[in-house]
Amino acid sequence: MISPKDFAQAKHYSINDLSELPELAKTLREKYPDEPFIIEVTSDCRGHIKFPYDNFYIKGPAKISDSLYARMLDENGEELTTWKTATVKISGSHNIFEKLSFINDGGDRTNKGQMVACAVYGDDNLFIDCDFHSSQDTLFVGPLPKDLQKRYENFIPEDERTQRGRYMNYFSHCLIEGDVDYIFGAGGAIFDRCELISNGPGWIAAPSHELEEDFGYLFNECRCHFPNVKEKPGGYFLARPWRDYGKVVFLNCEYGEGLNEEGFADWVDRHHHLSNPNDTDRTKTARFYEYPLRKNRVEWTSNKDGEEADKKYEEAVGKLRESL
Repeated sequence: MISPKDFAQAKHYSINDLSELPELAKTLREKYPDEPFIIEVTSDCRGHIKFPYDNFYIKGPAKISDSLYARMLDENGEELTTWKTATVKISGSHNIFEKLSFINDGGDRTNKGQMVACAVYGDDNLFIDCDFHSSQDTLFVGPLPKDLQKRYENFIPEDERTQRGRYMNYFSHCLIEGDVDYIFGAGGAIFDRCELISNGPGWIAAPSHELEEDFGYLFNECRCHFPNVKEKPGGYFLARPWRDYGKVVFLNCEYGEGLNEEGFADWVDRHHHLSNPNDTDRTKTARFYEYPLRKNRVEWTSNKDGEEADKKYEEAVGKLRESL
């Protein structure tokens, strides 16, 4: 697990804003392939970047924002889709990001579709006191589901599509804001003491884990807020399964007023009879846990009242906190 302590002897560099980060990191890696570096960012910027490098500690405070959206057309007249909308893509591993804000302010998702603020494709990245702001699909914590890895073979770069072992990324004291499926993907992740703000009806998490991924997304001591609950009472949920075997664990979390008492939902509302091939009944395969289990949750919640969470989650959180 990456730790700020790993950078105790690292050299410091400074840049004006995050748009300068990829070029500086490239230059440093060409000269020093393995050394860790600390890079301090002093100003905000607009634009989008990709960061494919390892062993950097990026410190703010600083913001980067853009407004790419799924139905926007590229230079060839093709829609960007979800996968080309991210303000920041991180395909590198063993990095730390602190006091940074990742923003996609594309606007009306009803007409524009998904808009990702940050997409994490690497492993062992740690985010400390960072903010992520958008609406639908704010934060992707990869990898992609295996069927999409194959589907997008000629559409998405290999380092964003090809899975290289198991993934685990970490989020400590972060703020994540969105409405529909605003934390999604197929990798392992810990969200410890984070603020989750649902700014419209929808689902906080949309996991798509394979069955062999036995950790999933852990939300530990997070606070969930629903500030616009009057817009659609009963329309706010913790999670829905994007693929079979998606796994989430909500452990000792706090919920503001407005959360639907059922807590979790299937991928689609059975009453709408949608025909998309991804619209299948996942209530038999979803691995959704909540500790302690609140009253009136869906009957297919994976744990029962009174059961305790697997000790591996407590141990993982302890290691994360010790690393800070």
